[in-house]
Amino acid sequence: MNWSTLLKGTSTTKKTNNIDYLINWDNVLHTLLSRGIQIIITTIIFFLIWHIGKRLLTKYLLKNPKFQERMTGRKRTLAQLGIALFQYTILLFYLYSILTLMGIPVGTLLASVGLVSLALGMGAQGLVSDVITGMNILSEGEYNIGDTVKIGNYTGTVLSFTLRNTRLKTTNGAVIYIPNRNITVVENLSHGSHSGWSMDINLNLSVENNLTEINHAVDTVNAALKDKFKNKSKRALKLLESLIKPAQVLPIKFIFK
Repeated sequence: MNWSTLLKGTSTTKKTNNIDYLINWDNVLHTLLSRGIQIIITTIIFFLIWHIGKRLLTKYLLKNPKFQERMTGRKRTLAQLGIALFQYTILLFYLYSILTLMGIPVGTLLASVGLVSLALGMGAQGLVSDVITGMNILSEGEYNIGDTVKIGNYTGTVLSFTLRNTRLKTTNGAVIYIPNRNITVVENLSHGSHSGWSMDINLNLSVENNLTEINHAVDTVNAALKDKFKNKSKRALKLLESLIKPAQVLPIKFIFK
């Protein structure tokens, strides 16, 4: 008879019984189910608050006909910013509620300087820079929604502005997202003598194309547009006389003010 094997089996059985005695699996299962149900209900509640609140704010701040009549670019910018702040606030409260339900001491974590330093070191610097730059842009009124601006190498119309990024729609229809921290120099084409919009088009020509006929066609269109928009602009279409011969590209700029 192998006494060592029997002793090992007895020891294992005792350890298992001790673990079962120390841990009440019924209570563990009940706690998990209870916390899980609470988390699901909390998620549903915040989801409804998020979407219903956003829809109501959008309806009454951006799509209300009475507001649209008096809505300027700056007011639209502030309205969209208010909606974004509402969403961020709901998200923060949701995360706080979930962590609290999971038994995580949120207050202790927030008070921990080491954790804050770690968060900053893991990429929060970019978020902080975006927010600070966004607040500066907003306070200075550098541009508003609907303005035509040039930021870096991109020129387009401002579609939206938040404390994190600026969204532009370029003349070719592309939508560009620019983090606010990357915005250093802004040229607002909607202010002063540059107010209006413009579009650059490059005509790819072949060697056989007659430049004189092309100039005549552009002048004809220019004259027609001037008559059509004579009360709005002195220049509707302008032909840039430079011709890049090696590539046979004729730059044309549409200008409407």
